[in-house]
Amino acid sequence: MELAPTRPNRILLLLMLSGTLARAGGIDGWAIEIGESVSNESYLTSSRLSLQQDWDRDWPMRGSARIAGYWDMSLSHWKNRSKLKTNKEVFDIGLTPTLRLEGTESASLSPYAEIGAGLHLLSHSSVSTLRRFGTSLQFSEHLGVGFRFGSRQQFDLSYRFEHISNGGLRPPNKGINYNLIRFGFHL
Repeated sequence: MELAPTRPNRILLLLMLSGTLARAGGIDGWAIEIGESVSNESYLTSSRLSLQQDWDRDWPMRGSARIAGYWDMSLSHWKNRSKLKTNKEVFDIGLTPTLRLEGTESASLSPYAEIGAGLHLLSHSSVSTLRRFGTSLQFSEHLGVGFRFGSRQQFDLSYRFEHISNGGLRPPNKGINYNLIRFGFHL
């Protein structure tokens, strides 16, 4: 199923985006990511821009750690370098709630680990004749490790492993895995 630029699809997109931008000045940071997905069925490179909104709530843990969270709204461009490609490029819009385990004490380098699961809407439901997704609606899970740094802890550098698939909604369910490097800035 290809994502056609119909009015219902545009409305769905606006609803997904509005959750993060609901309140004025609701953006707490931005990030850029680059990465690739390499397999014997496809070869893709990804460029992503995302905006974050902190949940303004955290859960203290034992010692000097806490769990915090944020909404991650993203727009990705997948450049398709696959041999048997069906599309030259794919656009991906996502919304991912993310939990982060981090320290509560400021240090010059503050490490963290995070996990997230979200929804994605793809412009095309295949990248090669061997890698079809069954539907444009996809789910994602990611694990990441990184650190914040800077005088106000405003910079963020991390690695993410991300899996995207349709969760068995419609065959075929050929998911895709990305290795991503992410650089962020917190306002």
